Amino acid sequence: MKILYGIQATGNGHMSRSIEIIKKLKEYGHTVKVLFSGIEPKKLWDKKIFGDYEVYNGFTFKTSQGKIDYFETIRHLRPLEFFKDILSIDAADYDLVISDFEPISSKIAKRFKIPSIGISHQAAFLYKIPQAGSDVLSDIILKNFAPVDIHLGLHYYHFGFPLLPPLISKQLFSTENTVQKNKILVYLPFEDLNSVLDILSSFHTYEIKIYHDIKRPFQRDFIQVHPLSRKKFIQDLLTCEGVIANAGFMLTSETLYLGKKLLACPVRKQFEQQSNAKALEYLNLGDIMHYPNKTSISLWLEKEAKPPLNYPDISSLIADFIHTGEINEKGRCDLISEAWRGFRLP
Repeated sequence: MKILYGIQATGNGHMSRSIEIIKKLKEYGHTVKVLFSGIEPKKLWDKKIFGDYEVYNGFTFKTSQGKIDYFETIRHLRPLEFFKDILSIDAADYDLVISDFEPISSKIAKRFKIPSIGISHQAAFLYKIPQAGSDVLSDIILKNFAPVDIHLGLHYYHFGFPLLPPLISKQLFSTENTVQKNKILVYLPFEDLNSVLDILSSFHTYEIKIYHDIKRPFQRDFIQVHPLSRKKFIQDLLTCEGVIANAGFMLTSETLYLGKKLLACPVRKQFEQQSNAKALEYLNLGDIMHYPNKTSISLWLEKEAKPPLNYPDISSLIADFIHTGEINEKGRCDLISEAWRGFRLP
């Protein structure tokens, strides 16, 4: 098949998740064209690994000081450019569109009447799972931002609904998971870096590694700060004792899979991250701090890690589902049943 794969590149999780499925589809012999939106081209990490790709402006949320900045979000909207991009892409010869909550590709699927699949964490919120901060606007965005024919929603647990487990990177399946005592990995890209450094400066008995949107690495006393790099980040994730991060779905899922202790700080006023935090609390899988502060971190550092979660190789299961061509409700139900076989919460 010839596949158009749309990726909402606002968060690294969308990209990390999608590359696993794309690699598997290419192994099966399918041709995959990747469409990124929601990010400036220069900010795309490791984009060459996706092969044939294009980048468009699309829509995205802007943040400031760890919360959604609605004024900046509205100011950066380019609706005329958005619809122009949709009309400029000739997709008549594509057999399938896959959208990871990416709006341009989903609109192209509708325009050319191409079968479409949505693979995203956002699709899980179409069901009555634990949610926080939901309102009429959030519901409208979820249902209309990137509409598709078949939804494959991902979450930490199914909550009794037709959802899939998180998609874990193959790097974590195939690499030994070790622990260096007192090594803490910090990924708070939506927070002010200097504020984070000031808060963490009290914990001098720990080895702290921060990843942030900077150009060059530097060190402040015992804290190492690194620019974004998926390869180096994975190495530190495998060896750390605990993770302090915003409540994005991909990293929190990887942390749970590895059995590292987790302190999540959801982006304020961001529905998805607030809901992730609520789900983590509901399932008793991690600790939550609603803004970076020394007290929450101190209490969390004293706690023990949870047992690792035995999530299966979802990328291969999804690729098999697509490759067999049974892209229908029965095929979706069979996929979901297989995905949770043998899984247990601690």
